[in-house]
Amino acid sequence: MEPLICPVCETENGADAVNCEVCGERLSALEPGEVLSPEENVSSMLADSQDAPQEGDAFGDSAFEDDDYPSAAADAVSNAILEEQASEASNSEARALDGEQEHTPQVLYSPLDGTAYPVGTAQYEDGFGDMGEELVATPPEDMKPEDGNANTGLEAGVVSDGSSDIVILNTQAGSDAVEPSEAAEPSAADVSESESLSEDSYIDAAGISGSPQFREMFKSVAKTREPQAPLPQPGIHANPATLCVYVNREEAHRHYIELDETLLGRRDPNSDAYPDLDLTSFDEQDLISRKHVYVYRQNKNYTLYVVSNAGTQLNNELLSLGDRRTLKSDDVIVLAGILAIKFELATS
Repeated sequence: MEPLICPVCETENGADAVNCEVCGERLSALEPGEVLSPEENVSSMLADSQDAPQEGDAFGDSAFEDDDYPSAAADAVSNAILEEQASEASNSEARALDGEQEHTPQVLYSPLDGTAYPVGTAQYEDGFGDMGEELVATPPEDMKPEDGNANTGLEAGVVSDGSSDIVILNTQAGSDAVEPSEAAEPSAADVSESESLSEDSYIDAAGISGSPQFREMFKSVAKTREPQAPLPQPGIHANPATLCVYVNREEAHRHYIELDETLLGRRDPNSDAYPDLDLTSFDEQDLISRKHVYVYRQNKNYTLYVVSNAGTQLNNELLSLGDRRTLKSDDVIVLAGILAIKFELATS
């Protein structure tokens, strides 16, 4: 049997093929009552695409090929929709910016003194006034100028109400500010009002008023402290303990313990060793360590602390590195087996 040739794509198909294996065109005859689906009628689809407008239409004369016409048309429509959406978004953003600019105040005011800060000033950009207060869009009600000048205010100074002085801070003088020399004499009503103010309430430096009952309830009470004995100060005591160095059973040097921490050893600047009791002149063979022992003082208690393993003996006890012993009067400390040091407490 001869193969079937597809009339659309000219592909060879089997003799018993129903549809083209490439484009899906119906090759066999329809059964009685069977309806041809659009997928099987490729030739009709191509004929419709050829009848589509080619010149003067929305696609111009781009001259699509027959095979890619449907996808190209869909892409053009999709691009047109995306451009329209982008245009609408841009227009809405522009309208939002215009509305924001319309509602943005051109001047900000200090809630404390009504000072105006127009656009472009450092205070306007930061949002805070000269005293650190947060600026507002409208001036305070009691500071709104009647002539439209937002900077009109009282001049900085001191105003007396008869009982106390009220300090007026950070205000600006306007065109109608009254000089102190031009101020009118207080009337009888003003004097009575001032007396009433001094009797019923008060105004402190911060401008906070309150009744005498309020002041009585929240009045400040000075705290009293019990006298305390002074803490013991480190340094020289009135009667310090002593370390007596003996050579050949004779006293050769006497050192007064005037610090809370006393180091015994040999002086050596190269090793950063600067003992409080320098034993270099008593140790010709350099048997004593540069940092040999410490004597710590706490009030009237003294402790020996061994920081060398070159040999330390307290009376008849041989000590090791890190040992601590409490010193008593007439204790004898032997360093490196060659030098004896007698510890003596002061007699009170």
